[in-house]
Amino acid sequence: MLPGGYVFHDPITGKTYSDRHTLFPGRVIEIIRDRKANSRLFTDNRFIDPTHVAHELSVQNCTRLKNNPLHCTNGLPPVNQPVDVPAVVVKGRTCRYCGGTEMTEIICQVCSGRKVTGYHCVKCGKDNKK
Repeated sequence: MLPGGYVFHDPITGKTYSDRHTLFPGRVIEIIRDRKANSRLFTDNRFIDPTHVAHELSVQNCTRLKNNPLHCTNGLPPVNQPVDVPAVVVKGRTCRYCGGTEMTEIICQVCSGRKVTGYHCVKCGKDNKK
């Protein structure tokens, strides 16, 4: 779920969707349902095409969240993708296997690089979990 939910202002019907409990596919269905109920407001059938509506929803939310790559997608529900974080050499840590002092951080892939889960020894190549 995006921060603030999947907010959408429909320029065709003028309706704003702002609840925080509707998931991405459900929001697309709501938008299409309301547009079909007001079909006299548009002439192009792409406005009720699920792919087009998903893209519109994605673009509005990406813009609202300042193009944050964790939330911006190409018309698909966002998925927490691991972020490629450059290796950081840590000083003051020693490897428990070889005593080497050059260690790099091992970053959590699930939380998108916000948590250090261990250290990798450059000298022996072994991982030292926290």
